[in-house]
This record gives sequence, structure tokens and C-alpha cells, in this order.
Amino acid sequence: MNKRVYKILFFIYMTILIFLVLFKFDGSLTNLAQKIHSVQQNRSMGYWNCNLMPGATISLYLRHIPSGFAVKNLVGNVVAFIPLGYFLPTVYPKYRKWWKTILFSFLFLLAAESIQLVSMLGVFDVDDIILNLAGCLLGYFVYVLTKTLVGTKD
Repeated sequence: MNKRVYKILFFIYMTILIFLVLFKFDGSLTNLAQKIHSVQQNRSMGYWNCNLMPGATISLYLRHIPSGFAVKNLVGNVVAFIPLGYFLPTVYPKYRKWWKTILFSFLFLLAAESIQLVSMLGVFDVDDIILNLAGCLLGYFVYVLTKTLVGTKD
């Protein structure tokens, strides 16, 4: 596949990612408004849409692993970011070193979580960053494996 196709796929992926993950947009403006209202109510009672304790959300999900919601969130937070770890070094040569891909991914995720906190469209959750970074790292390993199997050099 040529580089232009990868760039187009990366653009499509990032657009979908931003709408679904960052803004949690499911096609309904009513649902979006309800999410914001819910966060505003929680804040008025002193509860912020923020988790800064690593492992808190993950352990909660692991305790409720038989539920579809827990599995969906754990797996979804990893799988949704595999393409980021793959496309970044594929499309942009300066991200071909693993640490550059992970650093960019971390900064992107930190910004995304911060936007969710400020916009009240979601929860700033350090566990989301951990799970998302795991997905990015898996994506980077897929990139390296693909590059190795195909035999291309940087």
C-alpha cells in the first residue's frame, strides 16, 4: 500500500476517533447535552469527572469482568488505539522510534482526557491513558512486525 493511502486511512481513523472517543458523539445532540448536564450536576455536588488514581477504574472493571460493559471498556480502550500506534510511524518517519510514537501518543491522550474534563463530555481518567497507551504500543509492535515480515527498511 502506498503512503498516500496510509495518510488517508490515518485521517479517517483520527476523525472517527475524535468524534467517538473524545467527544463521545453517538449522533445525538440530546445525549451530548444530557452528558454535560449530568457532569454539571455531579460538579455541583462536589464530584468532579476526574480519576487520578492509577488502577482504580481498571480494578473496578476487573471486579465486574463478567459484565459486558467491563469487557467492552477494557478491551475497547486498548483496541481503539492500536491503529494510532501503527499509523503514526507508518505515515510519519520521524515517529519510527518507539519512544517517539509513545511520547506523541501520551501527549495526544493527555490532551484528549483534558478536553473531556474541561468540556464535561467525559471523564479525565488516568486509567484510560494507561489502557490507550497499551493499545498504541501494540500498534507499534504490529508496525515493527509488519516491517520485519515485509523486509522494508527505514
